[in-house]
Amino acid sequence: MELKIDLLPKRKRSNFTLIMGLISIAFPIIYYISSKLEDKEMSGSFLPMMVYLGLNGLNGIVGGLG
Repeated sequence: MELKIDLLPKRKRSNFTLIMGLISIAFPIIYYISSKLEDKEMSGSFLPMMVYLGLNGLNGIVGGLG
C-alpha cells in the first residue's frame, strides 16, 4: 500500500494577477520604444523603475498562470 501526499498545493489561475503582470511588462517596453522614436534621451532615474516593473511583471505572469 502506497501513501502519496502532495506537499505543494495547487494554486488557481488568477486572471487579475496575469493582466497586471502583462501591463507591468508593457510599460517599460512602451516607454523605451517611445523614447527611441522621439529621439529623446532616457533619464537615468527611470532605469531602476523600469527594471523593477519588468521583474514585477514577470513575477505577476508566473504567479497568474498558477
